[in-house]
Amino acid sequence: MKIKHSTPIERLEKIKIGDIIESDCGKSGMVVGIEILEYLREKQFYFKLENKKGTILIIK
Repeated sequence: MKIKHSTPIERLEKIKIGDIIESDCGKSGMVVGIEILEYLREKQFYFKLENKKGTILIIK
């Protein structure tokens, strides 16, 4: 599944551990951890990727 900053919140919330995702900046891999933080009117989605490939951050 390709995700970017314009991806709707509803679609981001459906991503689960084990899904394969790809960001618009080129990072991709299987999701091994998810953290969702809410701050005021902002929601931050952190998707940790397998094999230390990094983290994809989407702020809505």
